[in-house]
Amino acid sequence: MHSISRLPWLLGKFTAVYDIGFAYRDWPGQHLPSFLDMLLGRKVQLLWYMRRFPMEDLPSGHEELQRFCYQMFEGKVRHRLSLIYR
Repeated sequence: MHSISRLPWLLGKFTAVYDIGFAYRDWPGQHLPSFLDMLLGRKVQLLWYMRRFPMEDLPSGHEELQRFCYQMFEGKVRHRLSLIYR
């Protein structure tokens, strides 16, 4: 994870890291919905969520930060799947 090594650089510049995710729900096609699909009146339901992590709450060590990011991503995938397949 190349971007993890950049997080310590952000400490003095930002107050938080945001985790933002979205998923389309009940979409029958193989492609993602487009603006044209919406213009044609096809129902598109976009589900999104956002979480804020203050910089001081993030782990300070590289391995701990890597584990935190992995667990956050793993949780995001589980959450997205639960929204789509309920």
